[in-house]
Amino acid sequence: MRERMLEQRRMEQERQEKESMRELLGRQMVEKKAREHHTKVHHDEQADIWARDKSNYEEEERRLKNKITNINKENAQFLQKQINERETKTTQRKMNKQEFQFNKPLLREINQKRKAANGDSETH
Repeated sequence: MRERMLEQRRMEQERQEKESMRELLGRQMVEKKAREHHTKVHHDEQADIWARDKSNYEEEERRLKNKITNINKENAQFLQKQINERETKTTQRKMNKQEFQFNKPLLREINQKRKAANGDSETH
């Protein structure tokens, strides 16, 4: 009988150790799942931050590109305006046919006086 009680006590002790081991393993599994969940949440948050940073960077690059494009367009327009003004000034200096016919006698007189003045200065 004593052997039987010892055997029962030993079996009970093994059962308690197995139960204790199962509880320990269960707690470890719960802790592991909690760590994995925490890690996943952290990775998801980091991915969101990176996505926002990327979006903000791309938006800033688009804004700068548009600003540079607009500045270049304004500069091109300014330069084209200067070219047009210069061309307008050179064409405005020339007389049209009617003005030339009207001023022809005056231009002839100016030309003769210029020749006479040059002739005088060459002889002296």
